[in-house]
Amino acid sequence: MGYAGYYSTTAKIPDQLTPVEAALRNVKQMDSLEIVGKLVYNTVVSPQEAKFRRIRLSNPKIHEAVVKAGAVDALERMGWQKAADGENAEGALVLPDGRFLTMKEYKMIEEAKDRLKKAIADEARFKK
Repeated sequence: MGYAGYYSTTAKIPDQLTPVEAALRNVKQMDSLEIVGKLVYNTVVSPQEAKFRRIRLSNPKIHEAVVKAGAVDALERMGWQKAADGENAEGALVLPDGRFLTMKEYKMIEEAKDRLKKAIADEARFKK
């Protein structure tokens, strides 16, 4: 008994990547994705808290994990905007008033972390 070329209607056909997902895939450091995830999660959970809506790029930990790792592009695609910081030339990223992040963006980061974790495991397995 054959299926005569029928296909499953329940199979998940991979969609094209969104710009945010594509930018997150360019980040190749797990600690960078962890920090970006924490920044986004804090904004999702406490959207009115002003301290979570501003990221100082001159902060050494943020500079290392976000700026050098290339995660600024992903944050900008989520809606963060560069703003001049009076203290330094590097500035900051600010989430504008009226722009709120959701668990959808956080889930994209978690999926990127899972994909990177799998890629690292596959690479280690093939090196043996």
